[in-house]
Amino acid sequence: NPIFANNLDVINYNIPTTGNVKIAIFNNTGQLVNSLVDSEVKSGSYKVSWNTKDVNDNTIEAGSYYCKLTFDGNTKVMPIQIIK
Repeated sequence: NPIFANNLDVINYNIPTTGNVKIAIFNNTGQLVNSLVDSEVKSGSYKVSWNTKDVNDNTIEAGSYYCKLTFDGNTKVMPIQIIK
């Protein structure tokens, strides 16, 4: 299911065991827009906020993006639709 964002979005995720988690946002050409999480976490439920800004703190354009979560060698990609 796509995540629809307008100014601020919260991404919820669950981690089954302790390990390194990476969450990043990419544009539709595969370029990194922003890295939200890159750390070791314990098992549990987490959430991270994204203010729809890129790594240079610029507000991104409306359009299609992807949220990529990587944990323990597994990757999940979720579409994000930014609306203004």
